[in-house]
Amino acid sequence: MAREALRRSTTRDIADSFNASLQTGYFSASQKQARVSARLKKPSMDPDDLNSFRPISNLTFLSKIVERVAVRQLVRRADENDLLQPRQSSYRRFCSTESALLVVYNDIVQTINASHVVALMLLDLSSAFNAVDHSILLSTLQSRFSVTGHPLVWFRSYLSSRTHVFVAQSLETPPVQLTSDVPQGSSNSPAQFISYSECSVNFSAHGVQYHQFADDSPI
Repeated sequence: MAREALRRSTTRDIADSFNASLQTGYFSASQKQARVSARLKKPSMDPDDLNSFRPISNLTFLSKIVERVAVRQLVRRADENDLLQPRQSSYRRFCSTESALLVVYNDIVQTINASHVVALMLLDLSSAFNAVDHSILLSTLQSRFSVTGHPLVWFRSYLSSRTHVFVAQSLETPPVQLTSDVPQGSSNSPAQFISYSECSVNFSAHGVQYHQFADDSPI
């Protein structure tokens, strides 16, 4: 009984926190700091080589829950109105590496059947999430996804004044300000990234077939 009451109380507190956050257009500063630690990519890799490590970003539990509620609303709106890029297979329901592979394969076969030469270029954006410009992302959310009013203010607050600290054993660096990127480890970031990484205008204008899977673009 006590556990169930605690669960209901926690769920109610999270819902109240999100509603208050969205209505005021304010994302709490206490939820904007990430703790970054290094983890070996594979147990067999050399721990004395810094390239063997991957940075892992951890956000607070409450921030991830609030973000999940927000991203569900954003994705549902995008799905209902066909706002997401059709040639983007990542971070979407019913899309995967398999669907991306089938699209690229089909484009190649159709081009060969038309007696044309096929040239395939594979683009991979390095540190993709870190390259996201906040002003461009907010402009895209407003113009393409019609995010306005309090929701747009909330996204602006969510992206601004974010920091992270680097943690190693018992040591911790001072907070480092982030001026661009979408938060690593966030439920919100994948949807924001595929909204930001729209490239159909550039490729389609030149009659180039392409597909995307996150930051990977076979052209």
